[in-house]
Amino acid sequence: MENLDLQSTPNPFSAFADSERNRSRRNLWSAAKLLGTSVALFCVVVIGQQIWNDADLVPWMSTRSGAPTNATLQKLCRGAELEPNRIDLVVAAIASEDTERSRLGFQAIETARNEWVTLPTGQRQQNRHSLALALQRTADKLRVPANDERHQRLLKLADAIVQEVLAESSLRETNSPLPSPDAETFDIAMTLVTAADQVMDRFADHQSLP
Repeated sequence: MENLDLQSTPNPFSAFADSERNRSRRNLWSAAKLLGTSVALFCVVVIGQQIWNDADLVPWMSTRSGAPTNATLQKLCRGAELEPNRIDLVVAAIASEDTERSRLGFQAIETARNEWVTLPTGQRQQNRHSLALALQRTADKLRVPANDERHQRLLKLADAIVQEVLAESSLRETNSPLPSPDAETFDIAMTLVTAADQVMDRFADHQSLP
């Protein structure tokens, strides 16, 4: 019985064993090449898609005027970098009567604000200042009730600016004045928030009258 077992066991030193090892190496190498090719193709597709998606952002960013299309706003919502001189046009989209356009404009600014956290302090302050000015200009032109959805989006951004400046100022020395341009940024945003609160208070008082 033992002799039969020995005869049925393959000899590791035979020529067939070398052939099996070589075939295993070839299979492993083929699998590695296939994996490498797949990864490379995936990277090419992802990079190509990103370039294609952002293709119309480049000319829009470089022009001096022209409101962004909804497609451009959608790409900005996905994290494409928003140049400071384009902030005003995106904020203006929030005041659009097109509900989807207004929503996309707001979302694009929110995405940009989240990305500003990683910027150097000076650049972050300048972008925030540009946003406050854009909110002020757009709010002045938007003649709608304070409870209008578009107006509420502008106020939400203004309130976020106030909170950001306060949060950053709390990290500085006690009683130290706000640096420029944060001081002006805070005043602009706070004026928008306060004015809206006053309007809503007057509206509430009017509703409570018999």
